Amino acid sequence: MKKKNKKKFKILILGSNSQIGRALIKKKFKSANFIFATKKMINFFDQDFEKKIIKVKPDLLINLVAFTDVEASETKKKIAKIINFYSVKKIVKICKIFSIKLIHISTDYVFTNNHNKSIAETKIKKPLNYYGYTKSIAEDFIIKSNINYVIIRTSWVFSSKNNNFVTKIINLALKNNNVLRVVTDEYGKPTSSILLADAIILIIKKMIDKNEKIQKIYHVANKGIVSRYNFSKKIIKNFFTNKKIKIEPILSKKFITKAKRSKYSILETKKFEKDFKTKVNHWEKDLKMILNEINL
Repeated sequence: MKKKNKKKFKILILGSNSQIGRALIKKKFKSANFIFATKKMINFFDQDFEKKIIKVKPDLLINLVAFTDVEASETKKKIAKIINFYSVKKIVKICKIFSIKLIHISTDYVFTNNHNKSIAETKIKKPLNYYGYTKSIAEDFIIKSNINYVIIRTSWVFSSKNNNFVTKIINLALKNNNVLRVVTDEYGKPTSSILLADAIILIIKKMIDKNEKIQKIYHVANKGIVSRYNFSKKIIKNFFTNKKIKIEPILSKKFITKAKRSKYSILETKKFEKDFKTKVNHWEKDLKMILNEINL
């Protein structure tokens, strides 16, 4: 007698063109069917975008969509709130009605931290800017909904594609006569899209294998603490091997921005590493892999 084929878990990924989405596309997972939704397929500004999600009937939804421009969020508050909060509310309501599991990406910007201490998942939130505020209230709504969820908080995400610190530094170095000015008193943990895609796969496996409800927040970031200035130096050194580019350090108070930022935003990742019995790479190792993917 032939065994019946086990039904594959259906996973809908919103934001397939995002940094993490592009990294996830490269991953293979035999126990699930991935459906990568582009902005054209499911757009948060469409009034009926929920109907398109319902039509797919996913078992798990991964929300990678966000308005991540921290500066622009201070002036484009309506857009930031629609994408980062109101759309998440609609997604959560769908998940609750149809018993869909949710993986949602959040940020270190939900915290204020100017002390030399790492930030655990249990730290009380206090966003410094509007972007952080919209992400924080979205988290709160997910948690209060009592759905089956995992929230991943991360920081300083970089990849070979899209607009991020690594690609920005490289493009500025090419355009600005080989001279850059970078803030030297802001510290964080750069996090590669490679690590985040791997973390999501581990979380998916756990959510598929476990029948009980999972309601967790995890901090996921690469090992290593670095200032934006020293991070930019490593980017330049590893990418421009035959070109001299001057990087001038500047204090954040002299670099005028609309959005306030923490001086020491270091996410503690022990909980994630313990629960999934894994070790994360140092950011320098992942940076080299990402830089090898960039072709100019």
